[in-house]
Amino acid sequence: MQGSVSMVPTETLVFRYGRDMAPEAIAAETPGARFVARARLLDGEATGIAGPAGPSGEVWGILLIQPEAPVRQGDADVITDEGRVTHATILTDAGALEDLGAVVTQARYWELAPSYIEVLDQRRAAG
Repeated sequence: MQGSVSMVPTETLVFRYGRDMAPEAIAAETPGARFVARARLLDGEATGIAGPAGPSGEVWGILLIQPEAPVRQGDADVITDEGRVTHATILTDAGALEDLGAVVTQARYWELAPSYIEVLDQRRAAG
């Protein structure tokens, strides 16, 4: 892992994407979760995520530290918007990309990559 994230042994580094990035949902599910960075999976298809990927096939989301071991959807390497590569637990299932309106709302809230938001908007408009 390039760089480091300060964690205690009972904490888990997690990746959330799509509608599962809603701050109110995160706060309700895991009140102690802390934001680390915006991040992306380089190849969503390789991790079983079929949905509106960005221009290079990536799926953008957020990296968090949670105080408890979550129910996993899988594990993957993610790259932060600062270019740091780290391994994280994926909490979100692919269904979180189905409602493109909600996905765009969360992508804008978290200020994800403009190129990713543009792809989401185009796919939503195409219906």
